[in-house]
Amino acid sequence: MDSKKLIKIYLYTRFERSWHWIQALLIILLTITGFEVHGSYTLLGFNRAVELHNFLGLTWLVLFAFFVFWLFTTGEWKQYIPTTRK
Repeated sequence: MDSKKLIKIYLYTRFERSWHWIQALLIILLTITGFEVHGSYTLLGFNRAVELHNFLGLTWLVLFAFFVFWLFTTGEWKQYIPTTRK
């Protein structure tokens, strides 16, 4: 039996993976609280849903600010510039 050691290779950094998962969770929670604020159902109550929705929105904004900061401090912004090279 051939003993081969598998090596994990990550395409994205831990920060990138965490950022995407937190962003996904925030979008889901914003959708849920948004439907409640709209009046589609009652789970938390209107006032609590508005408070939570506003907090989640600000959290998403801060997370985005960290992302922009990360893009420029690591040089990753270069991958978003369109080129004709393949």
